[in-house]
Amino acid sequence: MENGTAEEKDENKKAAKEKSENERLLKKLREDYYVVACPLGTNPKTVMSGVEKKDTSSAVQGRQGVLIVHDTKPTIFLSNGKLAIGIKLTKESMEIVENISRIGYVLFHHRSDNGQHLFSVKGSCVIKAADELEADRYKNVAGKDLYVSVDIDTTELSSGNLHASIIKPASKETRYDAQFARLSELKGGQSNRRTS
Repeated sequence: MENGTAEEKDENKKAAKEKSENERLLKKLREDYYVVACPLGTNPKTVMSGVEKKDTSSAVQGRQGVLIVHDTKPTIFLSNGKLAIGIKLTKESMEIVENISRIGYVLFHHRSDNGQHLFSVKGSCVIKAADELEADRYKNVAGKDLYVSVDIDTTELSSGNLHASIIKPASKETRYDAQFARLSELKGGQSNRRTS
């Protein structure tokens, strides 16, 4: 009997640990994806109905990363939707590179919540050398060796609930550099963004 009790305790500990790990994994997934319970045998389309229309376009379903670009003339590239965002050897640029597969949006701003322009990304973002870029691709800064090549849907999305002003640069020298953030960090004026 004593062994049975010890075995039961071990099983309970194991189950509690698995439940904790599952919750941690779900929390991490919710940062970038829409996660909802869908019981076995239920058509997922019924659970997912209306999700696409909420705050995203079908082009970026699941990708909730935002490439934030300080640019005063974002309308220059709107004829073809081709962008090249300069990459530097800075903390901000390295964060972009680390999260390149999560980028689903591009937000242009002036370090203010006014005059923001939000667009969804078409396809995947890729890093290219300057000499590999197409001639008609708009560069936000010239003279860089590497760029993030981004194609966007030129239909502007609503950005009224986003607050680029809460995303702080790592230093004064990088205040005009592109940055990466999650859509959830930009919503509602939350101040939970790390600043260093």
